[in-house]
Amino acid sequence: MKQSITVKAPAVIKLFGEHAVVYGKLSVAVALALYAETTIKETEKDKFEIELKDLNKHVEFTNNELEAIYDSYTKKEGYDSFIKNQKVEKEILPYAVIAGKIRKLRNISLVNTKVIIKSDIPIQKGLASSAACSTSFTIALLKYFNINITDNEAIELAREGDKVIHKSDGAGRIDISTSYYGGYVSYSTENGVKKEDINNAINLLLIDTGPKKSTAEMVGHVAELYKNNKEYIEGVFNEIEKCAKDGLKFLKEGNQAEVGRLLSKNHEYLSELGVSNDNLNKTVEIVRKSNGLGAKLSGGGGGGLAIALVNGNENTIINNLKQEGFNVFKAPVSIDGAKTLIQYKNLSVG
Repeated sequence: MKQSITVKAPAVIKLFGEHAVVYGKLSVAVALALYAETTIKETEKDKFEIELKDLNKHVEFTNNELEAIYDSYTKKEGYDSFIKNQKVEKEILPYAVIAGKIRKLRNISLVNTKVIIKSDIPIQKGLASSAACSTSFTIALLKYFNINITDNEAIELAREGDKVIHKSDGAGRIDISTSYYGGYVSYSTENGVKKEDINNAINLLLIDTGPKKSTAEMVGHVAELYKNNKEYIEGVFNEIEKCAKDGLKFLKEGNQAEVGRLLSKNHEYLSELGVSNDNLNKTVEIVRKSNGLGAKLSGGGGGGLAIALVNGNENTIINNLKQEGFNVFKAPVSIDGAKTLIQYKNLSVG
């Protein structure tokens, strides 16, 4: 009997560069110690089973069914039509595509296997919960079936899941990479993904400012601005990239005061793009008045999470935020990613 495998993949937040990264600029992200977890074990059933523990969903596939899903995926005319034409629930489909690609390209039988996915990462809050799930699932499959591929190939395989979830060919580049490697990761169109050699701890607070608009809606809003006033918006993107480049430099130096200042500056430029809202701006102002080092929205904007960098006065900041009705929680940096967060264990069949 095979050993079972459990792989954890961390959540991700963007420190710098949201929206500008879509137009080729530098973005910086960090992994957090909130995790998606995938466990794979051997069964006696001649099927490949996927169970989404948190959603109470369970689906079984034959090898041929997985291969057919991947074939349909490669021939799709668009994500909406592909998803609509599948008989698989949309929550399961990203994982079926990843498994189908492994089945098709490696000609490996995936049956007699059960995969269980669960997560403690809040969804739709800008923490890349879907990317973490896709990453843990992919690495667990690769390790369980002894498939040796490069880091880049593993990241691209996991990205297939995020592409389906977000209905975009560009989805998951920095989120999947950061969840895979852990720690700090940068990305730009020119230089691609880079695992940054930074081991400095930073003290971050995550602040839930309420419901958020979809990332797709926010990206579309910025695209419309760019279309109507390209020169001006390009200038804003350049300033956002400067925050990212300088922020990365100060992260490496351990200069948290400058990192915090640049976080707040980056937020001002994102506000200029119209992707902030009253609650996000209020959060940033509370952190400033409470002598925090800096704060900004994280992710697509339109609500969701703000992040605050604090140093020694976090209790005051937390209390001030809570008095205004905001939920606040701590999330330490996860230096390790899915690439290394792998456990092996003997489990009974079933």
